Amino acid sequence: MIICTARQYNDLHWKEMKWKEIKETRPAFLIYDEIENKIVKRVEFQEELSSDLSHYKKNKWRPFGITYDENYIYLGCNEKIGLYDRDFNFKGIFSNTGFTNTHEILSYKNYIIRIDTYPNRITFIDKKTKEEIVVGFNLTKRGRIENKNIRFEEDVVHVNTVCVDKGFLYCMLHMRNYKPSLITKIEIKKIIEKRGDVLGEMLPIDIGWAAHNIEIVNDTIYNLSTEHGMLIITDPNYLNQKRIVLVDRNKYFLRGLFHKNGKLHIFASLTKKGWRKENCDIKEIPIKAMYITYDIKKEITTKKEFLSDLDYCRVYQAKEYK
Repeated sequence: MIICTARQYNDLHWKEMKWKEIKETRPAFLIYDEIENKIVKRVEFQEELSSDLSHYKKNKWRPFGITYDENYIYLGCNEKIGLYDRDFNFKGIFSNTGFTNTHEILSYKNYIIRIDTYPNRITFIDKKTKEEIVVGFNLTKRGRIENKNIRFEEDVVHVNTVCVDKGFLYCMLHMRNYKPSLITKIEIKKIIEKRGDVLGEMLPIDIGWAAHNIEIVNDTIYNLSTEHGMLIITDPNYLNQKRIVLVDRNKYFLRGLFHKNGKLHIFASLTKKGWRKENCDIKEIPIKAMYITYDIKKEITTKKEFLSDLDYCRVYQAKEYK
């Protein structure tokens, strides 16, 4: 099974080559059976998760980050993280100290790790005490990343992804497409000991533009370059890369990568970007998102339509659910 956050649409229509949404619904999260290719559980959104920061002109409810442990499911929505039991019952607000654009969240030992893109920061939240450790990022004019434990008013770096491997935290820096994306690596022990006042190591690799998601399997780094519709594979020594084009970047938006049973699982949502062109052929517009798997050992890619009960779905964060 797969647990994911997503936006769903019952219908789409086009007018003057501009994107229009009809009957949009935003569930809190979905449980998806990838074998049967269907939603087996749709958990409805709770009004308590609506943002109190509407003056920043963001969507009042935008479920994005999703994670879980043996007892609870955690749902990130703007500045709030909602708490659900493993029977999908809403149990209240776990935290409300984020900001308008919480992206991925991750359960790691006794912490929930939250990634905010506006301002750009990483927060370790103790599950029991709710005590927080904050790691902030700011991009200087010289292009060097500096740590600042403060909130920034400008979304330049756009930290959007978190991954933990062998005691290190890996974060994706999207860079808002004004330069290639970056990955920073920080030792978690130092984050906790120094209360977030640490500088990360920038990995010397090209991970593409508008990058999303990091998975590390046997020291090999996998990430998505959404701007190019690619899966990028970097060897443990950072010397060799493989770039696999998965989708037409003008039709699909890659996001939602995770590893399960020797395969990478990837979602490709419909994007409005390529269909605004004057020479667009409406008959060629895909109305189904795609579910893609990549067999790491066999190097085989398979694709199929995703969520066949709806015309359209955009996936945000996804992971194996067990």
